[in-house]
Amino acid sequence: MIESDTNYSFLIGSMPHLTCASVRALSDRFITDLAEADRDHLFAELKRDGNQLTTEPRLCAYTYAFGAVREARLRRAFSHLSNIFAQRDVELIDYGCGVGLGALVYHDLLLERGLPLTSVRRITLIDPTPRCLERAALHARVCFPGAELRTICKYTDELQAADTTSDAKLHTLHIFSQIADMEVPSIAHLADTICAGLRGPNYFACVTPFCERALRGTPPADLFVELMDPDEGRVTVENLAARRFVRGQQWTASLRVFTKEGSHDTPPPPTDPTPPPSPTPPAPSTDPSSSPPADPVTPTPTAVHAPPPKSTVPIEKEPARQVVDTEHRIDEILTSLNEPEEPEHIRQLRNAAESGDAKAQNKLGYLYDTGRELPQNDAEAVRWYRRAAAQNHAMALYNLANHYLSGRGVPQDTEEAIKWYRLAADRDVLPAMNNLGVIYASGRGVRRNEAEAIKWYRRAAERGDETAIRNLKKRGIKV
Repeated sequence: MIESDTNYSFLIGSMPHLTCASVRALSDRFITDLAEADRDHLFAELKRDGNQLTTEPRLCAYTYAFGAVREARLRRAFSHLSNIFAQRDVELIDYGCGVGLGALVYHDLLLERGLPLTSVRRITLIDPTPRCLERAALHARVCFPGAELRTICKYTDELQAADTTSDAKLHTLHIFSQIADMEVPSIAHLADTICAGLRGPNYFACVTPFCERALRGTPPADLFVELMDPDEGRVTVENLAARRFVRGQQWTASLRVFTKEGSHDTPPPPTDPTPPPSPTPPAPSTDPSSSPPADPVTPTPTAVHAPPPKSTVPIEKEPARQVVDTEHRIDEILTSLNEPEEPEHIRQLRNAAESGDAKAQNKLGYLYDTGRELPQNDAEAVRWYRRAAAQNHAMALYNLANHYLSGRGVPQDTEEAIKWYRLAADRDVLPAMNNLGVIYASGRGVRRNEAEAIKWYRRAAERGDETAIRNLKKRGIKV
């Protein structure tokens, strides 16, 4: 997956010296040249549906709003990498890569240190949004034309060990810019998946905003470090408050950089011959007999809005009359995108749901939850899950719990999530049992209780849940 045959791809390809600053300058010029009404409309959409970067204007608005601060965090994290690392043959794996800032910043680092770009031999980009992934691949290809490039269009909970297995012959840099947005079960699944595929020397760079207010339980980045169990004494921790991070800016940064040595054996081929699932969140489910992973991850921007430096890319402005016409045209397009005509099978599903069919209600909630066939809408997803849960539909109970745990469509409430997970567990939904174990093991939102965690892990493991079995094995407990 790579962006091609677009105006943006031609502009990027024609740049003699591509850098983060030049990439941000293109988005900066696009945004500043918009009519004020168009700009306000675009940022209102970005604020409401931050994870739905499905159009060119939204990609530019996202880069304009968050590109500078995320570049600054990655630069700070990469500054802890020694020249010895940068001189090795390297593999980059960027989780939730967005528009590919991780590869861009590493490219800038090599240029600044006078090191060869050919040291980057392989790049793996992971993101659930096809448009983001295509743009990230474009940036990576232009920066490192000789590198092997892989794109994986999946949510975190869909990843398998084969997706993230590192090459034992390379030094692998794992880049995380979205981990602060992830919930406990998703972080646990991510750590398990990565650990299963570690080969050779591995370096991890986790960058998030810094919250000076004390949080209940373990912060997501620290939980990830704990679950990864890095080499002793090889963790760098930095928490930088506003104005301490970048002078004159309200930006903050929380950095966790660590190393972990993997196996030097050649990894076995994947055991699952089936193709990867389509890029939709796996957690909401319509099948009571299914055993999906933890709740879906919905990446949303968390950085402070701050405009990047003024662009030096010359783009001629349109006449005023044309700008007004364009404003109306964009509004019409956005309206048509946000209110599509529903196909017949969706209308039939909605009629069944409105008539009280619990299975149809859960299915409709799933479509709103994932943005599959219907516009993604957490509030609508919760509304339909709640109606199905009121009829004790097993997967609706589980899906509703996920939303309370993550605070999507409802106020975040761990105790409420536990209540719904317990109800789902009583109806033999195995991921609900495992998620209860993860919540009690992490202590996020509740008092940490290892005995309670083991109880729920064991209950799920005895019924065949693979994630729960792994969680018990990490504690030396055999099922």
